[in-house]
Amino acid sequence: MNLHQDNFGTLNQEYDICLLGTESSGKTSLVLYYIHNRYIEEENAPEDLYTKVVRTGHSYNEVTILDLNPRQDNYSSSRKRQLMNNSGMVFAYSITDHHSFHDMEQLYEQVVELRGGDQMPPVVVVGLKSDLEDERNVSYEEGKQFSDQIGALKFLEANSRWGTNVDKVFEPLAEIIRQKKSFGRRLSQVAISPRKSPLASTPEGSPRKAKNHIGRIEEEVVKSEDFHSAEVVPVKHESPSKKDESVMEQVHEDTKNSSRCCVVM
Repeated sequence: MNLHQDNFGTLNQEYDICLLGTESSGKTSLVLYYIHNRYIEEENAPEDLYTKVVRTGHSYNEVTILDLNPRQDNYSSSRKRQLMNNSGMVFAYSITDHHSFHDMEQLYEQVVELRGGDQMPPVVVVGLKSDLEDERNVSYEEGKQFSDQIGALKFLEANSRWGTNVDKVFEPLAEIIRQKKSFGRRLSQVAISPRKSPLASTPEGSPRKAKNHIGRIEEEVVKSEDFHSAEVVPVKHESPSKKDESVMEQVHEDTKNSSRCCVVM
């Protein structure tokens, strides 16, 4: 299921991937091909949020992609929220337009200034319109050098006309986001799990022995998620000695005799 949302809901929403580049880069055709698996002419929507369900093994996960409007001021409050609320970024340029490559470099510097170098999410750099080799103005080496310089997760060239490498642009980020969401769900499950008193109940598989008879050992071994190990504490119940028994008999006899006495006040 592929969904498309208009730009009214994208200001404060958290999403997965932010797609950045100039209008001439071909970035909108890239995301449209990824969503619909076919070439679609670029729409005139200034800003769009797309959702795609990605299958990984036996699990399905939604990936949201925000195609940013390059004409909006990157320092406006709404644009700042959009640049901050994502888990991955794709910086795109056209290999036929050196201006788009230069603009992409400047755009990256602005994002680093906003987020801070140590707060940057994983980044993929892609040179688009690779099918137009005869019109190339940006060499493969230039794009690769920029990608290496910023420590990008991946660099590649792609084209949206035939779908070459389109999926490979988003797959590395989608996998990182899937792992992040899976880890977050596990943390949430642990956080909401009710804590049980270790003395009130025993998890399945934990040995518990109780021997309350005189002269035997009473053991209590409790293991739970909150207690990695438990100490076995032996408690010995000793039988009364013969001397103690004779004392008790004498006390009992004195008590019987006292009942025959008469106390005058």
